[in-house]
Amino acid sequence: MSAAGPIVVVVAADSMFTKQLGAAIASITRSATREHQLFVLHDGYEPALIDQLVGIAGDAVTLRFLDARSRALDGFELPQYLPTATLFRLRIGDLLPDEVERVLYLDADVVVRRPLDELWETDLDGCVLGAVRDPVIPWAAAPAALPWEDLGVDPDTPYFNAGVLVIDAGRWRSERITERALHVLGEHRLRYADQCALNAVLAGQWAPVAPQWNLQAGHLARDGSLAWVTEQHDVLAAAIDDPAIVHFNTSWMRRPWQDECTHPHRDLWFENLDQTPWAGWRPSPALPTAPAAPSRRGMVARVRRAGSILLRG
Repeated sequence: MSAAGPIVVVVAADSMFTKQLGAAIASITRSATREHQLFVLHDGYEPALIDQLVGIAGDAVTLRFLDARSRALDGFELPQYLPTATLFRLRIGDLLPDEVERVLYLDADVVVRRPLDELWETDLDGCVLGAVRDPVIPWAAAPAALPWEDLGVDPDTPYFNAGVLVIDAGRWRSERITERALHVLGEHRLRYADQCALNAVLAGQWAPVAPQWNLQAGHLARDGSLAWVTEQHDVLAAAIDDPAIVHFNTSWMRRPWQDECTHPHRDLWFENLDQTPWAGWRPSPALPTAPAAPSRRGMVARVRRAGSILLRG
């Protein structure tokens, strides 16, 4: 991959995820050592919001906003926790200019800690994309991964996380990845929606990327992480100690914008958020849950127990 020209990055987010998007843009800007062209796939941002986001980017980062809404994305049965915006990445092939040959896709819930040059130069070895293997569901047949038998995928096929991708955009278009992934998504109930669909379409045909470029919560489970089985130990240890990209995906540690987050890189996210119009924002503590009122049966049982204690001493 030639070092000439800007690094092209794509981030997707709906209007409910703009703080996260702002922090991601700030981190890309702060880490950039060369020109970046950043495409934001969105769900119809207001001009005032676009102006806010443009103000975050430094001189090295040029932002372009593309409305990614499409009827082609309607009607899919997604898991409750996933918004339609998760499907926006599937439109990279038809939304970006034809002259764009390579793309780095980043989820909006990431923070970039180091220049993206090395990731940009990843050798895809003839594959459509490169990605980091998922530490929680590293195989197609892992619990809650793919309906591998129905999809005709070998159960031991490696499974990747789609939060950070290096994409050969020309191959993506010519091999009709968007159409094929949407077809799979429409035919099967998939726990991780388009991520599962991409894994099904590209089963065994993607290039592995070092975990430092997509450090997920599952990597941080230490001896509870399956990544110690699938990654080289020294490579994984280095990624945990000094990640290039931290991915704040949903986990038991919660996420920085949620109350009671215990993620070790929580402060890093706020450090980047404080470079945006949302500087100083912090999540409000969750309101205490009122104890449930005792049922009639429960109150009767308590009275009987108290009476028994009084009678028996």
